[in-house]
Amino acid sequence: MHTLEHTLVTIRTSRPELFDEEARRPPSESELQVAVVDVPMPRPDEFNANLHNEQPLTLPLDDGDEWWAIEPDEEDYEEETPRSVEERRAFEHRPRRAGVELLAVYLPFHFYPAGHWGIRFFERPMKQFADRLHLEFARRGRKESRTRVLKMTTYAVGRHEFQHYLTELEALDLELKQGRSIYRPYWEHVYKRTYPNADCLEETVATVWKWDNPVIRSPVAVQQIFRDALRRNPFSAYSNGAALDSTSVRTVEDALTAQLSQCVRVPRDPPPVWGSLPRPYVQPWTRYENVRFMMNRSYGGRLGAVLNAGPIRRTIRIYHR
Repeated sequence: MHTLEHTLVTIRTSRPELFDEEARRPPSESELQVAVVDVPMPRPDEFNANLHNEQPLTLPLDDGDEWWAIEPDEEDYEEETPRSVEERRAFEHRPRRAGVELLAVYLPFHFYPAGHWGIRFFERPMKQFADRLHLEFARRGRKESRTRVLKMTTYAVGRHEFQHYLTELEALDLELKQGRSIYRPYWEHVYKRTYPNADCLEETVATVWKWDNPVIRSPVAVQQIFRDALRRNPFSAYSNGAALDSTSVRTVEDALTAQLSQCVRVPRDPPPVWGSLPRPYVQPWTRYENVRFMMNRSYGGRLGAVLNAGPIRRTIRIYHR
C-alpha cells in the first residue's frame, strides 16, 4: 500500500488545480529558514508507559495569570511577501492567531509541499501554557510533574491540530469523488471569514478533541482542568468546543462537513453524516505517523530533549495567519 505522501505526489501531478502553486514545487533555498525539531506523537498506551522515564523539566516557571496572554512567535512569520499579503487577505479586522493557534498551527498539504506540511508547535508559547496548566494542577491539589503536564499539553494541542488535518483529508476525499476544488475555496470563503468565532466550526470541532482525548480522559479532574482553560478563551469557536463533548459534537461535525461541500458559512439542511470525518487510527491515512509534528526553537530548543525530539532541521516559514 502506498504511503499518504506518495499518494499526494500522485494527486498533485494528476489534479494540480486542487493545490496551491506553492504546494506543487520544491521550496527554494531562500525559504528554508526556520529551525525545527520533529516531535513524536505517541499513542496513549505508549504515553503512559514512557512517563516513568521522563526527563525532569527544570526551566524557570512562567507564572502568568492570564491564560491566553501568550507571547506569539513572530520569527516564524514572513510579514511582507506577495504570498503573505495574499494569505492575510480576508483575515482583516480579525485576529490572525488566537486561542490554540497561539500554541501550534496546522500547515495544509493543499498549500505546503512534501516534507513541509504538517503541525508546527511554537516552543515558547507551549512552555508558557504548560506552566500555567501546571500551576492550575497545584492549585487544585493534584500532584503532577511539570514534565508530565508538558507532555499531556503537547498531546492535547497535537490532537487539536490533527483534527484540522482530518478535515482537510475529508475535503480531499470529496474533491476526488466530486471532481472539483473544495478545500481551497472553503479555506478562503468559510474558514478565513469565520475565524475564530462561532461559525468557525472547524475550530470548534478541533477544540472538542483537544480536551476529550484518551490521555487526559482519566481521571476526570485532569480533563476538567484542560476544559476549564478552554472555557476561559475569549473567542467563541474555542469556548463552544469546551461546552461540547464527543457525543454532542456530532451535529457540529455534520455542519462542518456541509460547510466543506457547500462552501458557505451557514450550510442549508446539513445531512446527518456524522462519522464521515475520519477518526485517528480508523483508516490508514488517519494514523498520527502520516503527519509530521514539528516544534520551532523559540525557547532555545530546550523542550526538545524533554519531548524526545529528533535532530534539528530546517523548513519553510509560515505565511498564513
